[in-house]
Order: sequence, then C-alpha cells, then structure tokens
Amino acid sequence: MLAVLVASVLGQSTDPSYLFIQDKYVRVGVKLDSGAAIAWISGENSEKNLVNDFDHGRMIQQSYYGAPDGSLWNDKPWVWNPVQGGDWRGDTNEPLEIRDSKTSIYSRCYARNWGGCNMLDDVILEQWVSLEGEVVHVHYALTYNGRAQNPLHDQEMPAVFLQPNFDWLVIYQGDKPWTGDKITKNKPGFPNESREMTEHWAAYVDSTDFGLGVYQPSAKELTCYRAGSSETDPSACSYFAPLENFAVLPRKTVTYDAYIAIGTSQEIRKQFYRLAHKKWRD
Repeated sequence: MLAVLVASVLGQSTDPSYLFIQDKYVRVGVKLDSGAAIAWISGENSEKNLVNDFDHGRMIQQSYYGAPDGSLWNDKPWVWNPVQGGDWRGDTNEPLEIRDSKTSIYSRCYARNWGGCNMLDDVILEQWVSLEGEVVHVHYALTYNGRAQNPLHDQEMPAVFLQPNFDWLVIYQGDKPWTGDKITKNKPGFPNESREMTEHWAAYVDSTDFGLGVYQPSAKELTCYRAGSSETDPSACSYFAPLENFAVLPRKTVTYDAYIAIGTSQEIRKQFYRLAHKKWRD
C-alpha cells in the first residue's frame, strides 16, 4: 500500500487517526483509517463531536450501489457497494494520499466493498474538504475503472450519521422554497423512511434545537432513519442521506458538492439560503 502523506500536526483528539482543520466557527476532523471520511464536526475548540463514527459505515462519507455481486452483510444478501470508510467486518481503509493546509484537506483512496469486504482497486474516491466561513464545503469524486454494467440505483450523496441525541429531523417539504415558509420537524423511525427536500437540505437537531445540516444542491429527496436508544445502545445513531438516482458505469466519473453547517434550525437554513442564492446569482 502506498504511504500516507500527512503535511501537518494532528488535532487535539488523543486518537492519532484523526486529522483536524478549524477556523473561528467550526472544527472538522477526518479519520485516516477510514478513507479520510469526515468523522468529527464541532464548534471551534469543542470536544463535543456531532458526527457518529461507531463503525466504518458511519461518519459522513461517499457510498454508491451497483449490481448484486454475491456479497453478504452479516448474512444478508447485498450488492456491490463501494464506500469510503471501510467494511462491515471492521476492515480499515487507509488513504493513498493526504494533503492539508490550515483550512483544507484533500484525500484519495481506493473504495472498500461494504458487504464483500474486499478492496476495490478499480474505484478511486477523492474528497476535498474546505472551511468557507461558517460552512464546510466538501467536493466528492468517484472514478470507476471497472467493467461491470451496474443498474440504476439510488445513491447516498453522501451518507450522514450523527450522534443519537440529535434526534429531530428538520426539513422543508413545501412548494415555496426559500421563502421562509414553515419547516417541519419530526423523529424518523426504523427502517428507512423517505422525505422530499425541496430546499435541498436536511438537518438533525437535539432538544435545544442545535444540530448539523447538509445542503446538497442537486438532491431533491432523502432517506433517513433513527436506530437504537441513546440511553441504552452504544450503536444508536441518527442517519440521513440525500439521494440521486444513476448507474455507476465503466469509465464514469461522478462529482458533486455538499455543504455542512452547524447551529440552530434557522441558523442552518440561513447559511444554506445564502449558498442557494449565491449559486443562482453566479
């Protein structure tokens, strides 16, 4: 395996597998044994991490789906599923390359097959994380050099796992986006539930209305669930993923952007409103 190139000192966490960047608004950490997936987001200098990294399938990471390939997830038939973090058995995924500055991190890795538990050296995943004021901008890229003709499938763009105390899903589902129309707040069940998101963002917040949101400008719906209990189950989590439907085909490169903000429901919405209107002006 190629050596991992790390250009700066690790952050405050005692876990040496984290690499941090921060500004006066937010602190972001990627996990070096999990394809440099985003495994930490908090306020500046805070040790209260909003992201759930219980296993290699959690965090905020790239995940794609294709054809059945004989793989099993804990005895359940699964499909070809290249992910950034690792696989369900706990096999790690060290990046091929890391480059970072005070406010940005670039990473490149092979994908791991979540159910098949094998390295996919024909799938390259890249990630650019940058701090842009109060917002974390993440640019993702998948390059598929294999030969399989995968079918159309809903793709997680990206998969987002948060700590279980962030249990209220906040979303706008109406027909008057970006007008200040009322947002909805509810607690998803298990297994997966679907939602429209006509402002292209969703968030989970806690009982004080503080939490984390993701704006994905090209996604119009999401899948979500709440698993376990924060009081009794260490594996409990809150999950959602903006969805797009496409096939991962030979010699195909997929790129997209996601934006992350923390704060109250209205603070998160305000940041994403600014991004949406800047995009329209541009």
